[in-house]
Amino acid sequence: MSWNVWSILNEEKLENFLQILEDNCINIACITESWFDAENGVFSQKIKSRGYKLHHAYRESQRGGGVAVMFKKQFTVKPGDASSSEYSSFEYAYIIITLNAKRRLVLLCIYRNQEINIKTFIEEFTVFMEKTTNKGEVFIIVGDFNVWIEVEGNQDARELTSLMNAFGLTQQVNGPTHRGGHTLDHVYVNEFQIGINCEVLPDTMGLTTDHLPIIMNIPAPTNQNKSQSMTFRNIKNIDIESFREDLDTSYGNMDMRHSHFKNMYLEYHKVSQAVRWLINIALNKRGRREVVKRHG
Repeated sequence: MSWNVWSILNEEKLENFLQILEDNCINIACITESWFDAENGVFSQKIKSRGYKLHHAYRESQRGGGVAVMFKKQFTVKPGDASSSEYSSFEYAYIIITLNAKRRLVLLCIYRNQEINIKTFIEEFTVFMEKTTNKGEVFIIVGDFNVWIEVEGNQDARELTSLMNAFGLTQQVNGPTHRGGHTLDHVYVNEFQIGINCEVLPDTMGLTTDHLPIIMNIPAPTNQNKSQSMTFRNIKNIDIESFREDLDTSYGNMDMRHSHFKNMYLEYHKVSQAVRWLINIALNKRGRREVVKRHG
């Protein structure tokens, strides 16, 4: 889920928000305008008590803003960087999700400060992406960009689209995400790397905010440190000479004097079944061994 919640620095509103996550089976939530003013506190502890880990950028000395990524504790997720002050035009927080042994997904949540012009954002975000992107990583970028991306001819929209296209990313959200009727909240992915589905929910489900939530389906993270039992036969203990003699005898006694190919094939098939039976006997003589292979 991606959502501008317009502050959850309120006990009743936070409880409502957490209930919405539970009702909609949300495993990962990227939120903007969290309004958190400290790294740890009563509200972050409440989030953790409901089965989530929290990685966020908070505003310590001023009201508003803030971005956060919440994710279920059972997933193996590595927190990346987070900051509300490193750049003047946007705040960010991201996590790294292991999809498989060779693939990692970077889920980046940002909030663009609409009081800073788009040109400054383009410059700063370019620097950020060049510093952050690594070969082999898949990026999903979500958040409140404060740009009417759906308006044709909008200069800010053109410049933002050009920036994201330069990194191979295209915008996925269709339809308004704000009660005022514009698409301010965006989702960017490389469509050649990953496919996701985005759906803008039609209401805020009782949460006090003027933005609508976006539900996304992304590949599930890999759960690490699983054990798997594997059973195999100890082939090295087979008496190879005795086994070779059995094979020579079996195939040497084949009657290949049949005049028709079908009859010759049936003869071969019959002998091969007997050979498979001999192989199973040879493999089972020394029993089986079981090992536990640990992944992760």
